[in-house]
Amino acid sequence: MTSQSNWIPVSGSGDLAAASARAVVLPDHDVVIWRTKTGAVHAWENRCPHRGMRMSFGQVRDEKLVCRYHGWGFDEEGQCQNIPASPNAAAPPTACIKTWSCTEKDNLIWVDVSDESAGEGSAMSGDSDGVSSLMFCKSVYTDGDLDKVLALVGSARFLPLGYDGDGRDLDWSMTDLPDLVGDAIQILVSGAGSDQIVITGHQARDGRCGLHIMTPSTGDHDLDRQRRLHYSKWAKRLRWSLSNPDAAQDGFSVFS
Repeated sequence: MTSQSNWIPVSGSGDLAAASARAVVLPDHDVVIWRTKTGAVHAWENRCPHRGMRMSFGQVRDEKLVCRYHGWGFDEEGQCQNIPASPNAAAPPTACIKTWSCTEKDNLIWVDVSDESAGEGSAMSGDSDGVSSLMFCKSVYTDGDLDKVLALVGSARFLPLGYDGDGRDLDWSMTDLPDLVGDAIQILVSGAGSDQIVITGHQARDGRCGLHIMTPSTGDHDLDRQRRLHYSKWAKRLRWSLSNPDAAQDGFSVFS
């Protein structure tokens, strides 16, 4: 059984299209996340057992992830099913890739790379108490330890969509979200305008971390599209401010 604390948010669901793969770098693991044509998402070790090619360079064909180097095709369980150089021979049972538990929740892709998770398909529970249905806006990467970056980002300011003012009639507050699996904070704005942003993330490697910015869905498709674009632009400015603290003057000035 895996612990809730083992689950790591590594990407927005919308950032991984059907029949695609991408690399995720964690402190102790190189991971490939990939999605089948029918939408199932998987997390594997990012290495072909044949010659070590990164599977994130591969292609998804017939619900298999195919290595770019010699075309070995692996099914959703990580087992090799076809070797082009030996079309009439069965792939050996040892021709397989290490798999980890992977799921989608709150429009994020989560993986569990703990030893207990390998090949297990562990379940993920937990509720986003106090937070409405979340929609993913954007992921950004920056230097720093995740805990310290989240603490710093908690002082960031944002303007709600449609607000026309200088921010003087707005109030911001930050709270932790212990009921959202993983490290997460919620930034609330109130006053002349109101809204909220939820930020979670994962530690990468070489002193970097990824931040995933979300906001509650209104249920209105057109409005949500505008809000997603609005906060995606905010996320880009947040990344710039984190990378240029001196140029950002007093930390995080009000920006939208």
